[in-house]
Amino acid sequence: MEKLRNGCKEETFSLGQGEAIRFAGNVPHCYKNLTAQETTIQVIMHYPEA
Repeated sequence: MEKLRNGCKEETFSLGQGEAIRFAGNVPHCYKNLTAQETTIQVIMHYPEA
């Protein structure tokens, strides 16, 4: 069951419970809950050392 969609433009990724996605955070992105139920997401940001 699709619960959350990540993507604003051409490419979108639909995620269900327990699924994950990895993407570059310096590109435009957004999240949308596709259900009437409350959805929780966990965001982990990683900044590599320069």
